[in-house]
Amino acid sequence: TEATRNKLKISKASVIMVDSDIYSSAKTSLDFCASLIKDKAIIFFDDWIGSEKGEGKAFAEFLAKNSHFNAEKFGTYEPTGQIFLVTNTMASA
Repeated sequence: TEATRNKLKISKASVIMVDSDIYSSAKTSLDFCASLIKDKAIIFFDDWIGSEKGEGKAFAEFLAKNSHFNAEKFGTYEPTGQIFLVTNTMASA
């Protein structure tokens, strides 16, 4: 929530690690981080099982909801990790 962001004094995130295994917690994590991506951020997904389930589904919905973000695949790591560079296109506007 906004209260949590204020309490923890978090105003920007450049590295985000999502290790939630399931859709609902990945969605909550990404929603929490949306306002913290000011220009660019690297997002690590530890349990990526495709774009139709879990973290992948949450990320696809996150991007659809936040059309000002552009995501590029940045890499992978074993066994199921995916890494994306997310750019806030409104930052340069």
